[in-house]
Amino acid sequence: MNPIQIAIIAFVVIVILLTLGYYWYDDARFKKRVENNFNQATKDILIDENKATVLDGIDSNSNSIDKLQEFMPKDIFGDEIPKFDSLMSDHIVHQIIEEVPEDSVEAFFVKLDGIEFSYADCVNKNLDLVVDIVFEETRKLKVLPEIGQFTHKQFVFYVLDRDNQWQIFEKGNKYYAKALKLVVQIVDKDGIISHAQIANIYQELHKFVLNNDAHIRVSDYKQIINDIQEQIKDLNSIELVLELYLITKTKERYSVLSEFFISNGLQANSGLFSLVKDNQILFTIANENHNALDAHGDFSILSIVALLHLHENPLYVVDKIFDLGERFMAEFESRILTSNKQVLGQKEYDQLLTFIKGYVDSANKKQIKLGSELIHRLF
Repeated sequence: MNPIQIAIIAFVVIVILLTLGYYWYDDARFKKRVENNFNQATKDILIDENKATVLDGIDSNSNSIDKLQEFMPKDIFGDEIPKFDSLMSDHIVHQIIEEVPEDSVEAFFVKLDGIEFSYADCVNKNLDLVVDIVFEETRKLKVLPEIGQFTHKQFVFYVLDRDNQWQIFEKGNKYYAKALKLVVQIVDKDGIISHAQIANIYQELHKFVLNNDAHIRVSDYKQIINDIQEQIKDLNSIELVLELYLITKTKERYSVLSEFFISNGLQANSGLFSLVKDNQILFTIANENHNALDAHGDFSILSIVALLHLHENPLYVVDKIFDLGERFMAEFESRILTSNKQVLGQKEYDQLLTFIKGYVDSANKKQIKLGSELIHRLF
């Protein structure tokens, strides 16, 4: 090669080296700026060990659900970081905090778990999807991601304000938030939420996280869905509705019937009368067609309906129905009828008890917990 060719090649090599050097310097300068602004070391998802905490490596502009699902298992799941207990001593709490590096993502969630969640009774970790979002700094919020477009399941956003108080998010209100908690029902009467729906919800939340300097943690919904699918295999035939009737010899005025039912512990609700215990309806009394009683009407036939599968002890519910029936027959000249409107005698009563005992035994053998929240949600 002549000197001119050698000079050209040398010039090209120098240009390439300078370009690479500039990008290396710019990348290092950017990482340094992030570390200074957020007091948190930057990580390279392709180099660092893949811990289940890296979330910021997802391309928010990607519309591929498959790619999103590949990243979602890398979220921080609730059981993978230290948990606080309200009975822990301050010494143990501080010890847990010290075990987690201050500059790690986990540290944000350890601090969050140290704050009592005042709506814990509204969340079932075995039936709900729970997503926690923690902000680097307190954020002023008025609008949250609209996830209703992805699922018809019931969901609630909770907001942790700057005074460390949890409250339910209401549209139109302004909040100064340190963290958010989203709770979505995984199962209801329409079935189980799909993985695709969860992926869409997550993608929407992740865009929000990237735009608001936040971190996100998702509960182990895959295991929850698997567990629910196993449980509902034997629930298709578990529904048991007991239907009986009360018939009086003469028509009785609504006011008279209402006074009797209320005096016997039933609650009135717009023409329906229900016996309630521990916030659960044991049975409901209505007109012959199972509709509300007309406050201006007279009645000779009343219906009694009990959803026995919703109760841990169906026989207890049946006893309560017949206790009321006996008092009703002592007050009014009346009889109890079967669902076919035949007079219910001792033989029919014994048959009913035998059937329900068999129903309970069958549920126990299949390890089905009658009255469980899963059954309540499904039915």
